[in-house]
Amino acid sequence: MYFLFFILIVLALFVLLMFYVPADIKAKINTDNNVYDVFVHWLSPVFKAKLEVEDYKPVLSIKLFDKQVYKKAIKPRKGQGRRKNLSVSDYYHALVLSNSYVDAHYGLNNPFALGIASGIVGLIGSYFDIDINQSPELFPFSNYLIVNAGTQLNIGKSLVNLLRAYAANKYAAIKKSMRSDEYGTVEYG
Repeated sequence: MYFLFFILIVLALFVLLMFYVPADIKAKINTDNNVYDVFVHWLSPVFKAKLEVEDYKPVLSIKLFDKQVYKKAIKPRKGQGRRKNLSVSDYYHALVLSNSYVDAHYGLNNPFALGIASGIVGLIGSYFDIDINQSPELFPFSNYLIVNAGTQLNIGKSLVNLLRAYAANKYAAIKKSMRSDEYGTVEYG
């Protein structure tokens, strides 16, 4: 009985920590060295995840208490059928992000493309409320891109928002199916 009570207290503590301690998410892209990594840390020794590209395949590895519990290549899902999923904008609006930053160093041989890239990066930063530091280089030896990005994600609030968005999407799908001809029509005249 005491053991069950202890487990419930620990689970409640973890749920509370999900709302008050944000997860750190960092991404690194370096086209010179073919490095494409995403790191997620939450309560640093408790949970660590790393998404990296090995042999042109994304590989996800998850560690709990510094012990690797999962490492596998990610394969795309097939056969989603007619299932209605949330859109990318629904996911973005559901996430509660803070302290987002991007350090971008890039070089292009074409001055026109460099100007367009600099403008687009600045536009993205102002639209999504991201602190962007960019260092464009004109006429490098070869085209390159080096990006270090990071943010903090409030896991608890984001999960609640995702559940709300999913429920609203399901409700809209049910409402739409009720209006369809599937349940019969009424003819006047």
